Amino acid sequence: MKSSVAATLPMNFELAIATATTTVDVQDATTAAVESDSYALSTVINEEEMNQLPLILRDPYQLVLLSPGVVSATNNDGGVSVNGQRDRNNNFLLDGADNNDTSVPGGLGGISSANPDST
Repeated sequence: MKSSVAATLPMNFELAIATATTTVDVQDATTAAVESDSYALSTVINEEEMNQLPLILRDPYQLVLLSPGVVSATNNDGGVSVNGQRDRNNNFLLDGADNNDTSVPGGLGGISSANPDST
């Protein structure tokens, strides 16, 4: 039998009808309570995660991209947008002290950069 690449060949077969069984298992699951005392959202990257994650730029401020709602800003400032806000609305603190670059606000890292070993 000679065939070509685009040939359609018939295949005759029968499918048998099988019995259907369905099992539904309902269990009580405890869900996390919704935080209703504060409107603040936060994400903590602990020491183990910081040591295990690859930081190509060795900049711990890049870890902010792991937080929900955080994306790289679409402008050329190099900052991040958190839940749709402008990248210039971010506030960076380093050991509780203001670490914002006032000449070019919005960029990740602020005025004094940190390395992962000291963070």
